[in-house]
Amino acid sequence: MDHSTLVFDAFDVDLVVKVLANTAFSPFFTGMIPIFYYFHVGTIKNDTVVGSFCYFLLVSSFCASTILSFPPRVRVISII
Repeated sequence: MDHSTLVFDAFDVDLVVKVLANTAFSPFFTGMIPIFYYFHVGTIKNDTVVGSFCYFLLVSSFCASTILSFPPRVRVISII
């Protein structure tokens, strides 16, 4: 009796999107990429360091614009 299945039978796209939203498209993790490249290469004028820093600025500005464009609603609670 062989019950083997393929790995991608139950491929969940939502899970992949959530993981990428919290890693590859997160300002915290993208901010670490140019720092690690700088420590590894040793110069800030390297194309990889500059490119990853530009990607960090792009992701951070997008996240800041989405957060600032949708301010949280303030609920006024009346005691009366």
